[in-house]
Amino acid sequence: MTKQKKTPQWYPGTLNLPNAQYFLSAKDPRDFDYVAYLTFIKPSSRQLRDVTSEWLKTVIPTLKNSPCQELREAGNRLTTEWTSKKASRDAFWENLAKAEEREQEKLDRMKRLKSAGEQRLRAAEDYLVEETKQDFELETKLYKAASSSTQVLPVSQHESSASSSSSSSLNVPSVTPSDSTSSLTDILDSTLTTNAMSNSIPNMVESRSASNNAATSSRKRKMSKSSVISEDCWHDLYVSLSKL
Repeated sequence: MTKQKKTPQWYPGTLNLPNAQYFLSAKDPRDFDYVAYLTFIKPSSRQLRDVTSEWLKTVIPTLKNSPCQELREAGNRLTTEWTSKKASRDAFWENLAKAEEREQEKLDRMKRLKSAGEQRLRAAEDYLVEETKQDFELETKLYKAASSSTQVLPVSQHESSASSSSSSSLNVPSVTPSDSTSSLTDILDSTLTTNAMSNSIPNMVESRSASNNAATSSRKRKMSKSSVISEDCWHDLYVSLSKL
């Protein structure tokens, strides 16, 4: 013989409880879930406190007047617990309200700080962009001024001028037999002077070409440096604008 499951026998008065239809299994009063019914009244948030209080005002008298002994005991127990914990619950909800107010003030303060920080960051970015533009314009002006003021002569022109000057300086003055005023010493002196000039002219040409080459290389370095600076300025400007 199989043992049947014992189900609680509820009186018809069970259906008179508030919201009792939500705790019936297959709408059978014998399967009334009184545990779920009694735990339903526990408040879980501040919004349910007033609803729970109004609900208990209706439930507790109904439980006390119920013909079932278990429901009457549950009504008495609920009355005692609700009365004893009402003061502590009120204090708890008051503290919770203060905590919520402090949390809201904290959130508002964080929002204000965040907006102020974003404004300062945008101002700093605008300042950096403006400074970068000014530096780039200054470098561009300096580069244009340097390129327009310096004119580099080609090397072929130096060589042609040097060769022409050396060829003209190597000409020895001719002495005619009919010139009675020129003596042998004068001829020798003029010859030595011409040779000395011819020896010194190539050295002068070499030194001048070396100085021109040095000036050209220095100008090239300045031009390359200015171009590197302008590229860096362009890069900083692009990075700053990309963050906006």
